Amino acid sequence: MPDVADRTAFGSSWCTWWLALQPKWRQEPTDGRLLGPLSLAKGNDNLNALKKGGASGLVTVLIALKWWAPLTDSDSEWEAAVRDIFSCLEHLTDSRGTKRKGIEENKSKAKKKKT
Repeated sequence: MPDVADRTAFGSSWCTWWLALQPKWRQEPTDGRLLGPLSLAKGNDNLNALKKGGASGLVTVLIALKWWAPLTDSDSEWEAAVRDIFSCLEHLTDSRGTKRKGIEENKSKAKKKKT
């Protein structure tokens, strides 16, 4: 594990990196949040940009997040990052591959109203 002297700088760098890895539709911060929530996905929006290995792959992202963890006692930015990665992993591992919180439920309700 690397010796990280400045946790604020490391956290900020990690967040900037995570943002850069996102598909364009998630790169627009909303309501003061780091990233747009997955529920904002429309049409063909997906997280396929995150499905990769190597230096900018999810394993590396998780390792860097782990390096950040011991640097904080209670850091809301770190906790938000963990929640966001968890949501992304849930989405990416959904067996249908199309689950988007709010989107699928709304489509289903709209179909029921039409009939």
